[in-house]
Amino acid sequence: MAKKILFVGAGAIGSYIGSFLSRSGHDVTLVDPWAEQVETIRNKGISVTGPHDPFVARPKAFHLGESQRMPRDFDLAFVAMKVYDTAWAAQLALRHIKPEATSSRPRTAGPTRSWPR
Repeated sequence: MAKKILFVGAGAIGSYIGSFLSRSGHDVTLVDPWAEQVETIRNKGISVTGPHDPFVARPKAFHLGESQRMPRDFDLAFVAMKVYDTAWAAQLALRHIKPEATSSRPRTAGPTRSWPR
């Protein structure tokens, strides 16, 4: 069954995993603070290469400043940000998952430090 999935962070990790999930039929939305990245995804999609057949994914993309317009009905949310952005990114993700969805601690890109409590 296809899921509605949110990625806070459209860098290397969020874009790569989000692209595969999008190609698999899931409804993927990426949110990123870098406006150029968001515009590139909107205009060209995400070109994915590697030890597999290359493909272009076209998930939805929002700039951080546009996130208030996003629905709050995601089944799953991933935080794919550097550790220093994890706290606010996790709050953004939690605000947009539907109430009956479960959540877990986000994983960070970069050095791991203690999770804010």
